[in-house]
Amino acid sequence: QSLLPSVAAAASSSPKQSKYASRIQQAQRLTSADEMQLEITRVLCDSYMEIVVSRIADIMPKIIMHELVNAVKSNIQNELVTRLYRVGSEASLLLEESSFRIQRESVTKELQLARACVAAADALGL
Repeated sequence: QSLLPSVAAAASSSPKQSKYASRIQQAQRLTSADEMQLEITRVLCDSYMEIVVSRIADIMPKIIMHELVNAVKSNIQNELVTRLYRVGSEASLLLEESSFRIQRESVTKELQLARACVAAADALGL
């Protein structure tokens, strides 16, 4: 049941360690309260280890996925920046899309019209 008897036998076999044999034999005599505390400590340690193992089992896949997603994100970002600033593509970066050009021209005409209306209102004293 306990390792203490085997430790006591090993300690008493050596002359230098025979002085510890009496201490080990005293330790073998546990009271019922000591045995209860020992059992409670064992149960608490077992419960703690079960909790730790379950937490690690729960968190490891999350950590792995987090690292994988960050690595993929970094690789994609590096590839996109490389393609964006590729030598010889500066002219294509400055090209304006036709829909944006049409919208810009329309807004410019509206702005000119609004300025003309404000100027006319100022001339009339409104």
